[in-house]
Amino acid sequence: MPTETTTTGYARAGILGGVAGLRSQLPIALLVVAANRGAFAAGAPAPLGLLRSRGALVALIPAAVELAVDKLPATPPRTKPASLVVRVAISAFVGVVVGHAARSPLVACALLGAASAAAGSFAGASYRRVAHDATGYPDIVFAVAEDAAAIGLGMLALRSVPSSLRR
Repeated sequence: MPTETTTTGYARAGILGGVAGLRSQLPIALLVVAANRGAFAAGAPAPLGLLRSRGALVALIPAAVELAVDKLPATPPRTKPASLVVRVAISAFVGVVVGHAARSPLVACALLGAASAAAGSFAGASYRRVAHDATGYPDIVFAVAEDAAAIGLGMLALRSVPSSLRR
């Protein structure tokens, strides 16, 4: 039976993987923000401690750019192989990061994050298509709602960090 920290690692890997399926750069940006606020990897040595550096805040730039570019009609579908591979890779990395912090099995967290990213990519694309077709509202309405859902889920995943993880 998994310990509380192992379960926390699995939950975070799964949720942040799904978030990456919606917005690929967002999980890393959220980890950096949480670390800089002391809510993740507080006091952790490298490599987790690097998330707390001011330089790591540069991770916010690609996340912000992606939030804007996602609304453009020329943006390629997230389910295209190249985009999907990037999302899966980022999620596997994020799974390892949160798994390491939670002392969870790293391979399991990486696989869970990767699988969740693939699922999130297809679910997000389907949501946008179905919602637009059902309502006729412009896609941007659903894109912004998806942004809010991705940010909210990511924040929820990192919200309550057990004190044992605040190394």
